[in-house]
Amino acid sequence: MKKYLIFFAISLISVLAFSQSEFEAGTLINQNNVSKNVLIKNEEWTKNPDKFYYKTSDISEIQIAQLDNTNEIFVDNKFKFIKAIVEVDINGTSSNISNYGKSREPKFNQEETFLNVLVEGEISLLEYNSNNISYFYLLLDNGEIIPLIYKKYLSSRDSNKVLENNRYKNQLSNYLKSDKLSSEDFIDVDYYKSDLTKIMETYYSATGKEHIVYKNKKDFNTNKKKFAIRPEVGVSFNSASFQDDARHVDEFSFDSEMTPILGVEFEYFLPFNNNKWSLFSEISYSNYNNTVLQSREGSVLEDIDEISLDYSFISLNIGPRHYFYFSKNSALYFDASLNIRFPIGNSILKNEPYSGQAGGHVAYEIEASSIISGGVGVGFLYKKFNLELLYNLTGTMSSREYLDTVIKHGYTSLKIGYQIFTKYE
Repeated sequence: MKKYLIFFAISLISVLAFSQSEFEAGTLINQNNVSKNVLIKNEEWTKNPDKFYYKTSDISEIQIAQLDNTNEIFVDNKFKFIKAIVEVDINGTSSNISNYGKSREPKFNQEETFLNVLVEGEISLLEYNSNNISYFYLLLDNGEIIPLIYKKYLSSRDSNKVLENNRYKNQLSNYLKSDKLSSEDFIDVDYYKSDLTKIMETYYSATGKEHIVYKNKKDFNTNKKKFAIRPEVGVSFNSASFQDDARHVDEFSFDSEMTPILGVEFEYFLPFNNNKWSLFSEISYSNYNNTVLQSREGSVLEDIDEISLDYSFISLNIGPRHYFYFSKNSALYFDASLNIRFPIGNSILKNEPYSGQAGGHVAYEIEASSIISGGVGVGFLYKKFNLELLYNLTGTMSSREYLDTVIKHGYTSLKIGYQIFTKYE
């Protein structure tokens, strides 16, 4: 049953993820500067893409826009990418000191790429991003693209000392001229997207000139979540097995059992990709109690032992979660987690003779221990409610006193939660 549930969950994720409506009305300008209205897949890119997926209508096939056939592609007020051949100095902005040289001047390589337009106006701000390393440019109204010079380099006297060429501050001061801006306004501008965008907005606010700031956010996520708390109730489907090589007890399984589960979940939404990624921590309580009558191996008479497991536990799941949004109020999500089960109360395994002759068999008890395993889950969120199926992998309890005894436990839970607290940015 558990295998079918997992297979169903994975299939559901695949189908729904593929069928998400991520295509938005936009414009594509091809290599011949011919403009056409299309539906563009908004992938909320974190680095410069080398291709875009688009359709000419809702029912048409998906096509690909690439460097060889596309000059510009954009969705009004959300994102815009333009093709350009630019000078790039990746090593100068790298965080790896081994890439730095001792030259203060950048070492440029030419590259044809799609540049991300951050601010568009009489003077535009463009970004090149590859492997989380960004380089920025100004696009002038005559079409000239000016690289904003920034480079880290090593001191010629001390190879362990890192220096910076911050010429971009002078460049900004020279190009963004206004009576309301002085050279001091550019001193504290760091070479980050946020700082550069902010100084561009300050310039346009001071001059009153028309401009567009592109902020790629989906319509249904205008309020960006930061933190959420959800109490949860449901049922858990427990399974367990036992093996004792020292006493010639081959591995056998206890009966599966359904028990109630109570918990609370804390979720922190990561500050990128518009609420698609989060980290969650779930604490829940459940228990498993079962008894098996097992014939003793090698017994002449019909000697039977009674083996019982009483396991009450607090379960902690910690891990990442990814959302697939369908609307403002609904989303599918899946997660992976580290699962730790802490026994509470009098959680023990007992093995004692039940019938026949003891035959030297001595009853014993093993105190239940913690279990560490992994978990995978799939859920559906609707407004403040969520329904989740979580499978926690089978883990093993260890005993210092009975080293040959192996007790395994795993469980699948089905829970419904209600969001009682949400903090927004």
